[in-house]
Amino acid sequence: MCYPYGGWSNSVLELLRARGCAVGFTTETALARLPVSDPLLFPRLDTNDLPTSAAADAVQWTLSA
Repeated sequence: MCYPYGGWSNSVLELLRARGCAVGFTTETALARLPVSDPLLFPRLDTNDLPTSAAADAVQWTLSA
C-alpha cells in the first residue's frame, strides 16, 4: 500500500491487515529498520534524496545505509 499523501490511520491499518496486505509505504523520509519497523508503516526515500551519479559525493542516506 502507498498511502495517498502519506495519510493513514489505525482503522486503515486494521483494514489492510484484515485483507492480508504485506507492506505499506508512508511519506516519512527515513531508512526502514528491519525487523523492528511495522511492515505497514515503512518509511521511504524520495529519488531526490539519493545521489544523482556514482561519482556524486555521499549524502546522509548513503552514509547511514
